[in-house]
Amino acid sequence: MRRAILAAVGLTAASCALCGCLLATVVASDFVRYGLPAMEARREVQRQASSNPSVEVGKPSESTRAGSDALVRKHNCQACHGQDLRGQQLGALYAPDLTSSGVAGSWSEAEFVAAMRTGQRPDGSRMSDAMPWRAIGKASDEELQQLWAYLKSLP
Repeated sequence: MRRAILAAVGLTAASCALCGCLLATVVASDFVRYGLPAMEARREVQRQASSNPSVEVGKPSESTRAGSDALVRKHNCQACHGQDLRGQQLGALYAPDLTSSGVAGSWSEAEFVAAMRTGQRPDGSRMSDAMPWRAIGKASDEELQQLWAYLKSLP
Protein backbone atom coordinates (compact mmCIF):
# COMPACT_ATOMS: atom_id res chain seq x y z
CA MET A 1 0.00 0.00 0.00
CA ARG A 2 2.79 2.44 0.93
CA ARG A 3 4.58 1.70 -2.35
CA ALA A 4 1.37 2.45 -4.31
CA ILE A 5 0.96 5.80 -2.54
CA LEU A 6 4.60 6.71 -3.14
CA ALA A 7 4.32 5.75 -6.80
CA ALA A 8 1.22 7.90 -7.18
CA VAL A 9 3.16 10.99 -6.09
CA GLY A 10 6.20 10.17 -8.22
CA LEU A 11 8.31 8.43 -5.60
CA THR A 12 9.43 4.87 -5.26
CA ALA A 13 10.56 2.89 -2.23
CA ALA A 14 13.99 1.28 -2.15
CA SER A 15 15.67 -0.69 0.62
CA CYS A 16 18.82 0.78 2.09
CA ALA A 17 21.74 -1.63 1.64
CA LEU A 18 23.21 -0.75 5.04
CA CYS A 19 20.26 -0.90 7.41
CA GLY A 20 17.41 -2.34 5.33
CA CYS A 21 15.04 0.58 5.93
CA LEU A 22 12.80 1.83 3.16
CA LEU A 23 13.91 5.01 1.45
CA ALA A 24 11.74 7.15 -0.78
CA THR A 25 13.56 8.06 -3.97
CA VAL A 26 12.44 10.37 -6.68
CA VAL A 27 11.83 8.78 -10.07
CA ALA A 28 11.38 10.48 -13.45
CA SER A 29 8.45 12.61 -12.42
CA ASP A 30 7.27 16.12 -13.21
CA PHE A 31 9.34 17.38 -10.29
CA VAL A 32 12.57 16.03 -11.75
CA ARG A 33 11.68 17.05 -15.30
CA TYR A 34 10.13 20.43 -14.58
CA GLY A 35 10.48 21.34 -10.88
CA LEU A 36 14.19 22.15 -10.66
CA PRO A 37 14.47 23.87 -14.07
CA ALA A 38 11.32 25.82 -13.29
CA MET A 39 12.70 26.89 -9.91
CA GLU A 40 15.99 27.94 -11.53
CA ALA A 41 14.18 29.87 -14.28
CA ARG A 42 11.97 31.59 -11.69
CA ARG A 43 15.04 32.57 -9.63
CA GLU A 44 16.75 33.96 -12.75
CA VAL A 45 13.67 36.01 -13.69
CA GLN A 46 13.40 37.32 -10.13
CA ARG A 47 17.14 38.12 -10.08
CA GLN A 48 16.78 40.07 -13.33
CA ALA A 49 13.68 41.86 -12.03
CA SER A 50 15.41 42.88 -8.79
CA SER A 51 18.51 44.15 -10.61
CA ASN A 52 16.38 46.15 -13.06
CA PRO A 53 13.12 47.04 -11.28
CA SER A 54 10.47 48.02 -13.77
CA VAL A 55 8.34 51.03 -13.18
CA GLU A 56 4.70 50.21 -12.57
CA VAL A 57 3.13 50.33 -15.97
CA GLY A 58 -0.01 52.32 -16.58
CA LYS A 59 -1.63 52.21 -19.99
CA PRO A 60 0.70 50.79 -22.62
CA SER A 61 1.60 52.95 -25.61
CA GLU A 62 -0.20 52.36 -28.90
CA SER A 63 2.82 50.53 -30.36
CA THR A 64 3.06 48.33 -27.24
CA ARG A 65 -0.68 47.67 -27.36
CA ALA A 66 -0.49 46.78 -31.06
CA GLY A 67 2.48 44.45 -30.48
CA SER A 68 0.79 42.78 -27.53
CA ASP A 69 -2.49 42.44 -29.39
CA ALA A 70 -0.57 40.78 -32.24
CA LEU A 71 1.01 38.32 -29.76
CA VAL A 72 -2.44 37.58 -28.28
CA ARG A 73 -3.81 36.94 -31.80
CA LYS A 74 -0.74 34.89 -32.83
CA HIS A 75 -1.24 32.49 -29.94
CA ASN A 76 -5.04 32.65 -30.21
CA CYS A 77 -5.50 33.45 -26.52
CA GLN A 78 -9.18 34.35 -27.06
CA ALA A 79 -9.97 30.80 -28.17
CA CYS A 80 -9.59 29.58 -24.59
CA HIS A 81 -9.64 32.69 -22.40
CA GLY A 82 -12.60 34.35 -24.18
CA GLN A 83 -12.91 37.39 -26.43
CA ASP A 84 -12.28 39.79 -23.53
CA LEU A 85 -9.67 37.45 -21.90
CA ARG A 86 -11.84 37.18 -18.77
CA GLY A 87 -11.71 33.38 -18.74
CA GLN A 88 -14.24 30.71 -19.56
CA GLN A 89 -15.15 27.09 -18.93
CA LEU A 90 -13.97 24.65 -21.63
CA GLY A 91 -15.50 21.30 -20.81
CA ALA A 92 -13.55 19.96 -17.84
CA LEU A 93 -10.95 22.74 -18.09
CA TYR A 94 -11.25 26.36 -17.02
CA ALA A 95 -9.14 28.96 -18.80
CA PRO A 96 -8.54 31.68 -16.17
CA ASP A 97 -9.20 35.40 -16.35
CA LEU A 98 -6.02 37.07 -17.67
CA THR A 99 -7.10 40.67 -16.97
CA SER A 100 -6.19 42.85 -13.99
CA SER A 101 -9.07 41.28 -12.06
CA GLY A 102 -7.53 37.83 -12.58
CA VAL A 103 -3.99 36.65 -13.30
CA ALA A 104 -2.64 40.13 -14.11
CA GLY A 105 -3.93 41.36 -10.76
CA SER A 106 -2.57 38.55 -8.61
CA TRP A 107 0.76 37.64 -10.26
CA SER A 108 3.86 39.77 -10.58
CA GLU A 109 5.49 40.40 -13.95
CA ALA A 110 8.36 38.10 -12.94
CA GLU A 111 5.90 35.32 -12.04
CA PHE A 112 4.09 35.76 -15.36
CA VAL A 113 7.31 35.57 -17.39
CA ALA A 114 8.52 32.55 -15.39
CA ALA A 115 5.17 30.79 -15.92
CA MET A 116 5.31 31.41 -19.67
CA ARG A 117 8.88 30.08 -19.79
CA THR A 118 8.39 27.03 -17.56
CA GLY A 119 4.68 26.11 -17.57
CA GLN A 120 4.59 26.31 -13.79
CA ARG A 121 2.29 28.70 -11.93
CA PRO A 122 3.59 30.74 -8.97
CA ASP A 123 1.90 28.28 -6.58
CA GLY A 124 3.98 25.46 -8.09
CA SER A 125 1.17 23.74 -9.98
CA ARG A 126 1.59 22.86 -13.65
CA MET A 127 -0.38 24.48 -16.43
CA SER A 128 -2.53 22.26 -18.60
CA ASP A 129 -0.90 20.81 -21.70
CA ALA A 130 -3.60 22.68 -23.63
CA MET A 131 -1.89 25.95 -22.66
CA PRO A 132 0.73 26.75 -25.34
CA TRP A 133 3.28 28.08 -22.82
CA ARG A 134 6.18 26.46 -24.68
CA ALA A 135 5.42 28.52 -27.81
CA ILE A 136 4.66 31.69 -25.86
CA GLY A 137 7.80 31.19 -23.77
CA LYS A 138 9.91 31.52 -26.91
CA ALA A 139 8.89 35.18 -27.19
CA SER A 140 11.55 37.72 -26.28
CA ASP A 141 11.68 39.24 -22.80
CA GLU A 142 10.48 42.53 -24.32
CA GLU A 143 7.48 40.85 -25.96
CA LEU A 144 6.50 39.13 -22.71
CA GLN A 145 6.86 42.40 -20.80
CA GLN A 146 4.67 44.12 -23.40
CA LEU A 147 2.11 41.33 -23.13
CA TRP A 148 2.15 41.71 -19.33
CA ALA A 149 1.61 45.48 -19.62
CA TYR A 150 -1.28 44.83 -22.04
CA LEU A 151 -2.93 42.34 -19.66
CA LYS A 152 -2.48 44.74 -16.72
CA SER A 153 -4.20 47.49 -18.73
CA LEU A 154 -7.35 45.42 -19.35
CA PRO A 155 -10.16 46.29 -16.94
